[in-house]
Amino acid sequence: MNKEQAAACRICGHTEGHRIHQARETMYGVDGAFFYLECAACGCLQLMDIPQDLGAFYPSDYCSFGRVKVKSIAPWRRWLKSLRTRILLGQGGVAGRLLKPLIPLPPYGDWMQRLSMGLDARILDVGCGSGHLLLRLQKDGFSALAGIDPYIAERLVYPGGLVVNKQRIEELDGIFDLIMLHHSFEHMDHPREVLATLVQRLAPGGKLLIRIPVAGSYAWRKYGVSWANLDAPRHLFLHTPKSLSLLAAAVGLRITATLFDSQYKQIALSEWISLGGTMTRFDQGEKAYFTAEELSGFKRLARALNAQRDGDCAAFILERAVSVAYCLTDRSS
Repeated sequence: MNKEQAAACRICGHTEGHRIHQARETMYGVDGAFFYLECAACGCLQLMDIPQDLGAFYPSDYCSFGRVKVKSIAPWRRWLKSLRTRILLGQGGVAGRLLKPLIPLPPYGDWMQRLSMGLDARILDVGCGSGHLLLRLQKDGFSALAGIDPYIAERLVYPGGLVVNKQRIEELDGIFDLIMLHHSFEHMDHPREVLATLVQRLAPGGKLLIRIPVAGSYAWRKYGVSWANLDAPRHLFLHTPKSLSLLAAAVGLRITATLFDSQYKQIALSEWISLGGTMTRFDQGEKAYFTAEELSGFKRLARALNAQRDGDCAAFILERAVSVAYCLTDRSS
């Protein structure tokens, strides 16, 4: 029996017809070969042999660990930012509805609008690195924010009560209205157990936001193991919408909305990696490798792929399935 036949998908359990792909580490150029199974049934890409010390692939200069410069802002500017956020969230009354089309969206605007959260919502960011997004949300008026990341060097305490704990998911306590995983879920082993733990931390009516690379998308089909978002071996599981839906259902969740949000840089990076380059070298300046016309073409392609629901990244909003919520209520009565 060959390796393909012997392996079982760790998401759906399927055992036949899988493809095996050999990839290299493309961020720093670390030597080694990493093998991914592509499930023939659900499409999930999964690293077959996970390194014992994954921390070795997250050095201190890893992208999300960069130091955050906290700048104070005047009270009037903070008030205006909060007002803008309330309007974007549909909480500005008649005047807000009139002004909303005129206000540019912040980077998180698309998915936050779909969550219907208030500024006092209890929000947890899992795998948040140094807390860049949380600090942005804090400046824009959100007040009950927290973050965890097991790979940061130490616990981080910011002004205004924002804390990022060096903590694993199984060590969590507290209840949250929104739990976010921004490109961190693909880094986690045992994804079913992760979701099962997070479900227990959701308040009634709470939501889970998972932003991840999407396997099976145009970028994977075109670039294969040179797809930038494969990012071996840090990305352990790369889901298709089907495999994520199966995983969610197994722990009593359902996907209620999907927003494709691929960026042009993933296409440019994949082109560069396919030529043998590394991400860190590319970060020295994309214009050194591509013309302005080529970069414009990548941007148009990314927008078109998102519109076709074929982008290589997406935001998935998950909620408890109705039947599970009913059972939970029934047991507590």
